[in-house]
Parts: sequence; structure tokens; C-alpha cells
Amino acid sequence: TWNTSNTSVSNTGTVAAAGTINVGTGTLTNSNAGILRPGASPGQTSVTGNLVLDTGSITEIELSGFARGVNPGYDTIDATGNITINSGAQIKVIQLAGFAPNVGSSFRIISAGGTLSLPGGAGSIVVVPPSGLEPYVVGPSGNNLFLQRGTSFQNVNVWNTDSSGNWNVAGNW
Repeated sequence: TWNTSNTSVSNTGTVAAAGTINVGTGTLTNSNAGILRPGASPGQTSVTGNLVLDTGSITEIELSGFARGVNPGYDTIDATGNITINSGAQIKVIQLAGFAPNVGSSFRIISAGGTLSLPGGAGSIVVVPPSGLEPYVVGPSGNNLFLQRGTSFQNVNVWNTDSSGNWNVAGNW
């Protein structure tokens, strides 16, 4: 855990993080030319507080499978507060170890405990696909941002469970 004692942080370098970045009541801002590498090839990064992915920032998402936040699986970022992704923020997709998801495969890469704000809309986020491969797009569903292989985003339904993960209770889905 990296604890900033409720102080906001602006990243203009590289933050590679597996675990928790605790900005408390502050905000972690991945600024122009700042690089955020969540997880541990791949893995999960948690932000206690708010997160801003600013214009020109780069967030690298590694994919090696379909499990969220683990290896093999894919990188993910969860914030307890609000997340804002400004126009021109970049999501750079890195496919590992020959992993090749099908068109339409979806990955919940970002999740906000508060609100997810996309001031320019999902289409204003720059998705940089792996070289020579099928393009990827992003799209929101509630407070989640999904990465999806393909050229146009198809709606994603999110299933909720209780703390035990019980799927056979109608209220959980």
C-alpha cells in the first residue's frame, strides 16, 4: 500500500502498482504523458479515493486470459471514489503469451465505487490496440468501463451477487 495521507497526487512519470494506492479524500491523477500500469502482469490496482485519467495520459492494460485482476487474466483498476476519464486519455492494450480473445470478448477494466464520468463520451477515449491485431473499443455500463474486442461497443450486462456469490437468488441478478 502506498499511502499519501489524503494528499492528491499527479503522475507525470510511470506508476506501476499491484496493490493499493491510498489517496484517502484526495485524487490520483494520471496526467498528460503519465503512464499507469495496474496490476502485476496482469493483476489489480485499487485506489482508495478518486482517480482521473487525464488527456494524453496512458493506462496500459495487459490481457492473458478472462479472469479479472489475476494472472492469467487481465489488468483492472478499482477506485473507492469517483473516476473521471477525460477526452484523449489513452488505453493501451497489451496481449500476453499468445492470448487472442474473440471479437466481442469483454473485460471490465475500470470500476468506480462512486461515479464514472466520461466528459467527452466513450468515443473520446483513445484505445491503442496491439500492433496488427483486431481493434478494441471501450464503453461504460453503470460505474464500470469495459474494454471490448471489435470495432463497435456492444452493450454489456453486469451481474451482481451477494457477498457469498450466490447466483440463485433472483435479487442478485
